Amino acid sequence: MDRLKQLHHFLKQCGLEQASLSWLPTDASFRHYARLNDTKRSYILMDAPAPEIPEQFALIDKLLLKNGLSAPLIYQQDFKNGFLLLEDFGNDTYTRLLAQGENEESLYKLALDSLFEIQKIKDFDGVPHYDEKWLKYGLSAFLDWFIPMALPEPLPIKATQDFYQMWIELYKEAMKSPQGLILIDYHIDNMIRLPGRPGCKACGLLDFQDAKIGPFAYDLVSLLEDARRDVPSSIRQKMRTYYLQKGVVGDQDIFEKAYHILAAKRHTRVIGVFTRLKARDHKNQYLCHIPRVWKLLESHLNEPYLKSLKDWLDIYIPSEYRKVPSCLQTST
Repeated sequence: MDRLKQLHHFLKQCGLEQASLSWLPTDASFRHYARLNDTKRSYILMDAPAPEIPEQFALIDKLLLKNGLSAPLIYQQDFKNGFLLLEDFGNDTYTRLLAQGENEESLYKLALDSLFEIQKIKDFDGVPHYDEKWLKYGLSAFLDWFIPMALPEPLPIKATQDFYQMWIELYKEAMKSPQGLILIDYHIDNMIRLPGRPGCKACGLLDFQDAKIGPFAYDLVSLLEDARRDVPSSIRQKMRTYYLQKGVVGDQDIFEKAYHILAAKRHTRVIGVFTRLKARDHKNQYLCHIPRVWKLLESHLNEPYLKSLKDWLDIYIPSEYRKVPSCLQTST
């Protein structure tokens, strides 16, 4: 059965075969979303073909709902074929609201209030850990995609070995900070305001199927050092202060160290992912963000515990290569 027939079969099971269907803009994954409208209400269709794992989305969704957070209700599911029928949270995405001039501080503060509740969750059954395997998987995007596209010559084998070993040591340091549930992609593109709901429930959460058990600092990095948006320094500082006052920090020096390490790791990974999205998936819209992400990465390199990373980058990726690879610029 081809994908279109599978979709029609799922919609028939949902009683929505006559509903109007409007596809929404694609994101950085293999998933696609559509808004369904029948005569009574609207829904969101998630089309998540392999290698996507809709079961993982459903697991985290259930966990968030159980703990009083606003994740979309799942009305119908077909894990075998990769379809979910979800609650429609509407159109008040953070991205759209900020573009319309909504108050940044209040929106980011709401996002942190929601994050505080996420970090109180204790029942982690079925949620994988942010381990060395996941660390290497994320970093491989940088080595496998950005490096070959950006540099005139392949890296020496020892450079690759040193890269992974360096990150394993940095990872061990970051793991000394407080841990719990992290959603991984906790940034404004994955949030939506729900004005009819009280407190942190007003922050609707999307795109959390990659959630892990890992250092809390990771989601703070994702929010405040957005790869797709220049977060004003004043907002970033206010929100860091707010988090340090109310979040799960523990020893502040250890937390700050984890923050810088995880920021550097995330930005390194994202540079590779954005390169791959263009080179493999022909998604051009992510290339323009690579200079921003390099700037964010470089902002952490003067921390003394990141000297090994700074030295590695200075040797193998001089500043003239820290940009959108030239071969991709000419093919947009």
